[in-house]
Amino acid sequence: MVLGLVLLMMAAGAASIAMSRARTRTLSQANDIIRAEYLADSALERAMNLLTTNAFWRLSYTSGTEGPQIAFGGGTMAVKVVDETDGNLANDPTDSFRLYGIGRFGDATQVCSIAVAGSTALSCLNAPLLVNGNINFNKANINASGATIATNGNMTDTSGAGGALTANLEAWGSISLSGHTVSGTQKSGFLLVTPRNVPSASAFDYYVAKGVTIPITSLPADSTNGGRKIEKVVLSPASNPFTSTLDADGVYVIPCNGTRINILNCRIVGTLVLLNPGADSCVGLTNGDGVNWSSAITNFPCLMVKGDFSIAFGNPSGILDESSISTNLNPAGTPYPYFGGTTNTTTTDTLTNAIDGLVYISGKLTGASSGSTYPRINMLVVGGTYDASNDNATVSYRDVYTNFPPPGFTGNGTLTPIAGTYRKELAP
Repeated sequence: MVLGLVLLMMAAGAASIAMSRARTRTLSQANDIIRAEYLADSALERAMNLLTTNAFWRLSYTSGTEGPQIAFGGGTMAVKVVDETDGNLANDPTDSFRLYGIGRFGDATQVCSIAVAGSTALSCLNAPLLVNGNINFNKANINASGATIATNGNMTDTSGAGGALTANLEAWGSISLSGHTVSGTQKSGFLLVTPRNVPSASAFDYYVAKGVTIPITSLPADSTNGGRKIEKVVLSPASNPFTSTLDADGVYVIPCNGTRINILNCRIVGTLVLLNPGADSCVGLTNGDGVNWSSAITNFPCLMVKGDFSIAFGNPSGILDESSISTNLNPAGTPYPYFGGTTNTTTTDTLTNAIDGLVYISGKLTGASSGSTYPRINMLVVGGTYDASNDNATVSYRDVYTNFPPPGFTGNGTLTPIAGTYRKELAP
């Protein structure tokens, strides 16, 4: 019995020692992970300091390649810079990029990253209408009185059938508008015109990370036109009729996944982000449609579209009438105007038919059908081409976007981390 007890005690002691060693290893591994995390964050901070003090840093880094490991605090840290737009850091000084910090301590490796961009407004925001590709003004009447319509491509009038452009015209390529009356100056060619910067592919990152996601299937089906629709509703910081989840800044993201989306006869207060909408997606469909749209944050865009889009409706009266759509567009929580306005429970008000803010279409923009008119749009940036055939549009410049550029619309200037884009990454 004594020998048995001794053996049991020895076994228990050995088990206790083994458990203690395992616990020590676990604590050591956890400690290594924590220290590796600190090193990864430190690598980001060190890299930000190096990049902001070296004007030629883009020539020193290769996109996607990890830099040398720097010994620090018993471990190592390294950085990696990735140009998510085109994989080339050196070809465009305004491209945003993702900066990775890599920390290693013992057997642990931790990685974190953040998107970075210059803090100076992109030059596309210096004009009320900027198109990165070509503009076709076939029969269009565009009013940007006293301001500039600019393109990094060519301005043409394919039919020569006439139209009026009330604006200063600026094209990095050529201007050929035989059928148009132009009230303003004209400047073209790479010797006289500097191309303007447009947002990179990462311009959507902040809004996607911050905003409330609305599944495309939450929107009602549009049995008349196909796809899904936003119609006869209010979408705002206080109202989300599709999922009920609210965003205090009115940022809502709809991954369309190739499904057509139609927006008409409604009121939106906020920033709507449409990702990969299907063919023929548009604001409005026919004459008589309207929309009243403003951002909830003064310098935020109203609409951001990742893909092609159309703004194809017209309302000659220039108003959106609640009684005609039997919808109260200024309910509790969403006054009209949004800042300093009033609310009620009636359907007898009339609202301005306008997109009162910045619109960004990353792909091709197709305009109105024959005889239609745009609502007023404060500023319009198109990453692809713009077919303005038959459009009757009014655009105007707002300096709030250049003085306080929204996330995703900065390029040159002091490098600044983009809020809301920090994340932990899987270790290689």
